[in-house]
Amino acid sequence: MSNSDLYKSEAASWRDTLKVVVGPEPPVIEKLPEVCRNDLMEWVHHATILGERVMELMCEGLGVRPGRLKEMRCSESKMLLGQYYPYCPQPELTVGLVPHTDHSIITILLQDQIGGLQVKYEDRWISVKPIEGAITVNVGDFFQIISNDKYKSGEHCVLANSSQKSRVSIPLFFHPAGLTNNEDGNPTSYGPLPELLSIGNPPYQSFGNMRRVVHCA
Repeated sequence: MSNSDLYKSEAASWRDTLKVVVGPEPPVIEKLPEVCRNDLMEWVHHATILGERVMELMCEGLGVRPGRLKEMRCSESKMLLGQYYPYCPQPELTVGLVPHTDHSIITILLQDQIGGLQVKYEDRWISVKPIEGAITVNVGDFFQIISNDKYKSGEHCVLANSSQKSRVSIPLFFHPAGLTNNEDGNPTSYGPLPELLSIGNPPYQSFGNMRRVVHCA
């Protein structure tokens, strides 16, 4: 998969992507590239453990039960991307990945030492320097909604790769498992956790182009 937003974006992204849906049902192993299937599934296993622990800690930061997000099945639905950024001879003319936020609860990102990831802080783009052995965690749109705007979904992008070495990054996205209709046939609704709401802390009113309560069809 490459440039799924080609006809919507102002620039073509200089990358190729392997997309694998790994939850709630595991993928058919035989359909994965043989060269990476074992490593891929091992990484999903360990990254899931890490992601669930991160969500527990973030729940504690909100003052709610550590397992609150797991009760909401927020660690079941997962998608992994293998992002390959080859050398770009004219990086100033394009991007590796256009600015965006993740439509997820959180994203666990493993990146190599080439660099290129940037996050937007106020009106500036700041490079995220790779640290060997470190994992990057992004807060996604759904967590901003669920946390009633306490955690912010960060806008980020990837520069086109000017290095002679190819760049690889592997994000694992955690999505609410209820992105299908419920038992009554109606869409599942997601909004701020009730325990975070009070007269002094009403539901916040907007989230970019998304509704405050997202109906997941």
